[in-house]
Amino acid sequence: MEINSGEPWSEMDVWELKNSTEYGRSFAEVAGFLYRDESEVRQMADALGLKEGGGMGEVLRAVSEIGGLEGRIIG
Repeated sequence: MEINSGEPWSEMDVWELKNSTEYGRSFAEVAGFLYRDESEVRQMADALGLKEGGGMGEVLRAVSEIGGLEGRIIG
């Protein structure tokens, strides 16, 4: 059990959940930085009508495509 699980959701927590799903983060990722159980995050997301993202990989792929970096090795 995470430290914030079972606690009321603050406006900032709800904003963070909404913002994170817009950026493609998974519910597991969101649960980690909100210090809540993943099931609790899923429940709130469902109540808000939010869909789960594919995780940070989805975001990184999108950013690299926008910047013209697809197919290039960096580093």
